[in-house]
Amino acid sequence: MSNINFKELAKDCVNYKTKRLVNALSSTGNEGGLHSFLEYHVKNFKNFQMHDFDKREKRNVFLESIIKNCSSQEIIDLTKKVLTTCQISENLLDGIKDGLHNLEIMKKSVREQCWSVISHALDEGYFLQDLIEKNIQSFDFKESMLTTNARNIKNDEGKSFSPDSALDKIVNYLTLTLKMFSYENKLCKGDVIVLPENIVMVEEDIKKAIPVFYYALIWNELLTCTKSCIYFDNQLLTMESKDIPEDYKREGIESVVVFDRTIDSLERYDVISNERLSRKISQNFWEGVAKYNLEENLLKDITEWPGKIDHRMVILEELPALVSLFDVISSNDVNTVVLGLTIREWVRGYSVITYISKNKKKKIHYSHSALVGILRLGGLSESSAKTFIDKLTFSMKSRDIYDSPLIKVEDNTYVLFTPAYTSPLISNIILSKFASEEADLTAKGYGFEKDIISTLEDHGLNVKKFKFTRDKEEYEYDAVFLLDDKLFVLECKNTNLSSGSVTRAYQRKKFLFETTYQVKRLVKGLEIYPEIFEEYFGFDLHNYEIIPVIMNNLPHSIPGKINGVYVTDSSSFSRLIKSKYINATMISHEERFKMSESRAIINQWEGEVLSAMDIIRSFEEPIQVNDFKKHEKVNVYPLQVDRERVFINKIIETDYDSMVTEQNTILKSLR
Repeated sequence: MSNINFKELAKDCVNYKTKRLVNALSSTGNEGGLHSFLEYHVKNFKNFQMHDFDKREKRNVFLESIIKNCSSQEIIDLTKKVLTTCQISENLLDGIKDGLHNLEIMKKSVREQCWSVISHALDEGYFLQDLIEKNIQSFDFKESMLTTNARNIKNDEGKSFSPDSALDKIVNYLTLTLKMFSYENKLCKGDVIVLPENIVMVEEDIKKAIPVFYYALIWNELLTCTKSCIYFDNQLLTMESKDIPEDYKREGIESVVVFDRTIDSLERYDVISNERLSRKISQNFWEGVAKYNLEENLLKDITEWPGKIDHRMVILEELPALVSLFDVISSNDVNTVVLGLTIREWVRGYSVITYISKNKKKKIHYSHSALVGILRLGGLSESSAKTFIDKLTFSMKSRDIYDSPLIKVEDNTYVLFTPAYTSPLISNIILSKFASEEADLTAKGYGFEKDIISTLEDHGLNVKKFKFTRDKEEYEYDAVFLLDDKLFVLECKNTNLSSGSVTRAYQRKKFLFETTYQVKRLVKGLEIYPEIFEEYFGFDLHNYEIIPVIMNNLPHSIPGKINGVYVTDSSSFSRLIKSKYINATMISHEERFKMSESRAIINQWEGEVLSAMDIIRSFEEPIQVNDFKKHEKVNVYPLQVDRERVFINKIIETDYDSMVTEQNTILKSLR
């Protein structure tokens, strides 16, 4: 192992060179270091080659050499799985690309292609907005109650669907299609995508963009499914002919591939964490509106904007978005700078974009000077306004149109895709922007540890933060507290959620496992040096059971243990510590929004005082997570690539209709 130059070997792996790798594999035994290195380079989406056929061949040879020469069966099985997944998915992608290139619209100029797609995406977005408005107008508040989980609306046929999911599909369609057009027609200047000048498209040409929507949808779904099976312990299965459903066969389908994404529960828990964050933001918003009468500080019209940022808001969601961001960075300093702008400027900037998107939704063309002027009217300086516009300009590196809604045109104007801001969760969008630009928020999060310690101290728990060094090894403990005969060792982590990105979800999974070893090392430190515990707490460590815990700042909890360590979050943990009950509150509106008195609906403690077993029980079966698990179902989405081939996205999703029905029953009983 000492003779392996991992730096040079990494360069070889990136370029699919095998000679040094084969030598390393043949000259070492079952070495964990080399196998961890191999796992990183095998379990990597970069092995999926979308366009480069030569690289596909080199990749095949590279991975096959690992299968042939590696002594670890685990690595061999992983490599076989990744190779098969890449090859089958690439074959499906080639079919999608063939279908796209055969469309009539692809015979048009790139200028016509771009503006047909934008026009179609706008039509779809406006139609969805009208449908949402229709549902709001027809909502019967006497018969039903609006909850923070009311995600679904009904279409004209009365079928329930998620408008957020529908908008995601439109945004993904536009994002992926413009990137594809840019790649094929070299529309980039640097990383920024610059479209040809605007052209007014007739209805006939806009209709020709409709099939592009479908191909973009299945392209995006295929990439998501492929990542899910490479990064997580999910499986890609090819149906044998005898297993293909008869109705498929009657339609001429000869090949069916199933991406079974129901196997690895950690991907599902990651999805739940994002759903919980959305619910938390919604709860905070409505509580803020009702409790603090935010409407009093709302500048309802752009003519009232003072050209400075003060306590007033340009949209009602602005202050709750700021509070949500403070939760993430564990700081109440509005002047905290991230990516060249203060947190307050980020929130005000996106609030301005939301305001003009809602109030001028059919106006999509803006000059650079006009955008600077509006942002300055909203309180940003000229320099900050220009920085903000640069950050929001759509590029090949942008995740999507949500966090980069300004699309640059070659006449130096911008297109603002207003439907993306139909009902935006601004804090989530900003967090997605921070993540896509790899902003480092960890250094700004030391307040999170202090908040956890304060919560424990405020409720009478014996908690300490300390560090010590032995044999040149440093051990630093964020928070250690006693309750009954248990010693809880908390490792506080101030990190972002995945925001729906499978890649980031996998990075979080890796981060969690890495952190479990960090926490277990801290536990070992106390076991080896029990005198440290006695020094700080005055008791004998042998009388206590040590409970290792990862404490997340955002709502990400996992039932049970991961690698022997519990994973919880400050939201559910603080709620458990502070109160025996989880309460429900109803909000009404007459002249203003008002909150009713809280009513207890869930008991979190077995007795009248909090016990260590209450905490452990909450780690084993977190109430907030179980709420989603109780209302989940397996959905199967067949997506047809061409006349003969279908792939299926099999996934576990939250049944919001079921959840809302149950919660309506509970809330009606409290009236």
